Amino acid sequence: MTDQSISITPILPTHQITRYENDFIIFQLYEASTNPLTRRSRKRGYFILIIMFLLLAIFGYQAGNKFMLYYGLALTALAALFGNVYIKWRHKNHYTKHVKNVYKNSFGEQTEIEILNDLMRAKDKTGSSDTKIDEIEVVDEISSHYFIRVTSGHVLIVPKNNTALNEEIQTMIEKHKIPHVKQPDWKW
Repeated sequence: MTDQSISITPILPTHQITRYENDFIIFQLYEASTNPLTRRSRKRGYFILIIMFLLLAIFGYQAGNKFMLYYGLALTALAALFGNVYIKWRHKNHYTKHVKNVYKNSFGEQTEIEILNDLMRAKDKTGSSDTKIDEIEVVDEISSHYFIRVTSGHVLIVPKNNTALNEEIQTMIEKHKIPHVKQPDWKW
C-alpha cells in the first residue's frame, strides 16, 4: 500500500452583489462631496447666486425703482438662506441624469466577487477582472457602501448588504494594511 496524501484546498466563498441605480447615484454624490474641485465649484455657485441678486437690488436702488430694490433684497435673502439647498438639489439632479444615461445597462446586474490571498476577482456578464490587492489605493466606507479604489482609476462599488462580504473586506483591509477612510455619518 502506498500512502498518498490528498491536498484539500479550501473553497473560498464567492459573493453575489447586485447594484442598482441608487448605488451609482450615491457613489457620484460621494465623489462630488469629497472632491475639492467640485466643492469649490458649489461654493462659488452659492456666492455667485447671492451676488447676482444683490446686484439686482443695487441696480434697483440706483434706478430709483423700489420694487426692483426690494425684489433684489428678498431674492438675496432667499439665496443666502436656501442657496445651498438649491445647489445641492441641482447637483443631485445632474448626477441622477448622468447615472441614468451612462450606467443604464448596469442596473440590477449580478456581480460575483471573490477575495483571494493576493487578488480580488470580480465577474459579471461582460467578463471578469482580477485586481491585485496591492493595487488597491484606498477603501472608502460610508454607512451603506464600500468604494474600493484601484490605482488605475477604477472604483468598485460594493453595497454593504452582504455581511460575509463585509467581513472579508474588513479582513482584507487589515491584513494588507490598505488605507481605509471611514465616514459612517456621510450625507449628501
